[in-house]
Amino acid sequence: MGDIIEHKCFKCGGALKFDVTSQKVKCPYCDAEYEAADLMADEESKVELKDDINISADAGKEWDSNEQDSLTVYCCESCGGEVYSDENTSATMCPYCGNAVILKGRLSGTLKPDLVVPFKRTNKDAIDALKEKCKGNILVPKGFINENELKEIKGLYAPFWIYDADVDAEFKFIGVNERRVSNENEEIIIKDYYSVLRAGNISYERIPVDGSKKLDDDLMESIEPFYHDDAVDFKTAYLSGYLADKYDVTQEEAIPRASQRISNETEVAFKETAHYDKITTKEKGVKIYNTTANYILYPVWLMNTQWKDQKFTFAMNGQTGKIVGNLPISNPKAIGLGVAMFFIIFGLCTGVFGAIMGGDYGTSAIIGFLFGVVATFFTIKFLIGQIRDVCSDDYASVYRKPNSFNLTRKSDRFMYRDRDVIRKK
Repeated sequence: MGDIIEHKCFKCGGALKFDVTSQKVKCPYCDAEYEAADLMADEESKVELKDDINISADAGKEWDSNEQDSLTVYCCESCGGEVYSDENTSATMCPYCGNAVILKGRLSGTLKPDLVVPFKRTNKDAIDALKEKCKGNILVPKGFINENELKEIKGLYAPFWIYDADVDAEFKFIGVNERRVSNENEEIIIKDYYSVLRAGNISYERIPVDGSKKLDDDLMESIEPFYHDDAVDFKTAYLSGYLADKYDVTQEEAIPRASQRISNETEVAFKETAHYDKITTKEKGVKIYNTTANYILYPVWLMNTQWKDQKFTFAMNGQTGKIVGNLPISNPKAIGLGVAMFFIIFGLCTGVFGAIMGGDYGTSAIIGFLFGVVATFFTIKFLIGQIRDVCSDDYASVYRKPNSFNLTRKSDRFMYRDRDVIRKK
């Protein structure tokens, strides 16, 4: 005897029944109606989607013995950081914590980088950018701008694993279109729900993953991207005058972060093809394959400053000049600005809407209050975002390979309609 197939209501989960009169499938619990053909199509599409991650770990080269002998390693006994450089470059302070480093010996136990992006920005560029950043936001304490002390600035080649990958993917989304209808007595919110399927492929180039535990991952992702037009085969000569961090995150340990960024960005790419008011992911299957990996050194200026016994770390992309770092916030400035903005907007809106509404200043005051709160909140939030600009980047939009996105299958099926009725007083 064959298996019994029981169809469930998309809206409430109740068991559906076929209605002879309407020739549709109905839910006896919430009154939702479905076409029989749509339910059969949904049954046929019930294939569980799974991820299939296959990322290679074959980056890096073996050092030539002469190259390795010419490199010196320095170790910080405070934080454990290790950096290396050529024999003509000496290090006295740790670029991570600012404490003294000691000479450890010759480089060993690490792979040779495949590529390097040389420095294009000088230490003067980094200092000027930091000064400009501190002056550029009115919420930064005045004392910090005038009194913070630059304790250390170092040009550091940061180790990264970079990955190229091809992706085949399939997503099942729930799409919702919403519209409102109103009359004298009520407002009706009508929501149409759709079952959305998208399948296709996309490729990525040089997605980076920080290879150092001592370098803050969020800080490094915040100064991305680095551009590979300037990338060259690694030569020890590029280390002259700079330090290079020894990687302590292996290729295998970096793979989960690379696959996370690839998977997240792929989901975004496929969602962009589904044009609904709201779109949520129901299931996904992402296959990552044809991957190649490289070990590369990226140029970074690290700056450690001190103010009122607090340490602040800033990083600048040594290629593009992009600078990031969390600055302190002056609470009195934030409160003062917020209060001033609120009353200005409140007064303007109350006056303008009061005139428009024929002298109804009671209602216009409520509107002015709401405008004032919302505008003040988003303005302060924006200014704080300019100060606190260190954050992780869980996506990879700049690493999509141009013209590689190809949609191979798509379908959009209506599932049901929902109504919310709001009674007017």
